[in-house]
Amino acid sequence: MWRGKTEEKYVDVPGGSIYVRVWHPVEPSLSPPIVLLHDSLGCVALWREFPAQLSLSLGRTVVAYDRLGLGRSSERLERPSRRFIDEEAEIVFPSLCASLGLEAVVPFGHSVGGGSIWS
Repeated sequence: MWRGKTEEKYVDVPGGSIYVRVWHPVEPSLSPPIVLLHDSLGCVALWREFPAQLSLSLGRTVVAYDRLGLGRSSERLERPSRRFIDEEAEIVFPSLCASLGLEAVVPFGHSVGGGSIWS
């Protein structure tokens, strides 16, 4: 059962606003937060209870967000380009981290999310 603190917010990034959910453990950790990167058509909601369980078991902050055009984030104004994975890594992810004050993170993704940051 989740006993930590959860917060939801919207963060402005180039192209719109992205929905972000953060799970904070009961005992704050000095370890960098884990940032979950969903698959190509996923969203925060599809992670279900995994972020809370991960935060609880590791005692670390966990962050998940919906990409533009998905979940609770802003609609995309244009279709994703062929470079959308690179653009996520070069533009959106750094904007997200800067907005949240995250200097170091541990990225954790699957499918397209697994290649989003290190492509």
